[in-house]
Amino acid sequence: MSVDPTGQRAPGAPATVMIVLFLCVGCLALVLRLGGGGVLSASEIDLSHPAWGPSAQEALALEAVGRARLAAVPKDSLQVTELLAAYEAFNQADLRYDSNPRAMALADAKAEYEQRAITAIGFLGKAAYMGLGARLVSQYLTAMSQGEVQVLERLGGTFLTQARLTGLVSGERAMRPGSDRMIPAVFMARWAYAVSARVRPDQLLSQEEIRLLLRWKLTANPLVPPFRRGQIAAQLLELGTEFPVQRALAARAADEGDWGTAARLYADIAKDHPNDRGARATALYAQSKAQGSRVPESGGAP
Repeated sequence: MSVDPTGQRAPGAPATVMIVLFLCVGCLALVLRLGGGGVLSASEIDLSHPAWGPSAQEALALEAVGRARLAAVPKDSLQVTELLAAYEAFNQADLRYDSNPRAMALADAKAEYEQRAITAIGFLGKAAYMGLGARLVSQYLTAMSQGEVQVLERLGGTFLTQARLTGLVSGERAMRPGSDRMIPAVFMARWAYAVSARVRPDQLLSQEEIRLLLRWKLTANPLVPPFRRGQIAAQLLELGTEFPVQRALAARAADEGDWGTAARLYADIAKDHPNDRGARATALYAQSKAQGSRVPESGGAP
């Protein structure tokens, strides 16, 4: 063997030939295994994520809900003024303590804001309360388009930071493709959860928003851990969704290198769709990755 300038040993010609032979044999074995008789090929493997965005019909419904909420924006009153003041104070504390749940000042500001929100929804009603949230969303999106950082912080606290971490917004505060529907939905969910002690969020959010949020969390939100994705998948199935929940779970598991889980899920998909060549190929590929990732047990003492 020869040694390169970094001190790493490079294989000589005989070793190189053997490596190439092993790779060729490995690829041939994969194709034959996928074929199960020579029909399938590795090119049919599909590890992509299912599209989670709103359908055309859902997009129209979301627009209609947004218009209805803006039409229900309440006039300024003592309750509205006190709620907005408490909300902005919470956002400032959220920024100051970087969303640290252990910060007592942040907890106090959140408690004050939520109590004002509960009082306001009791006085204003559900429609007007959500209308006020929709007005904040509109103002927030305008501030994003104009690069008004102080307004974004006043109206959202660390919301923009969270949007970056979840991939909805780029580092330049620009919405990524497909985020134009998600950001309002996430913002309105945040607004709705402030009064969850009195009104369930699913009574304030539209069915289209709920389904969109669940699909996004399951498929595209990188901060959602596996155990939580399982809960979200169950919620979607309870709603009677046609969204390919198993495929979304399998793709996320494959992304994270959890080939055991991915293999099991892809195998279930292939079993449910026996005529789907891509499902069969993907299941076999995931199984091969799962077997390859297993560490063999030691045969003797070290």
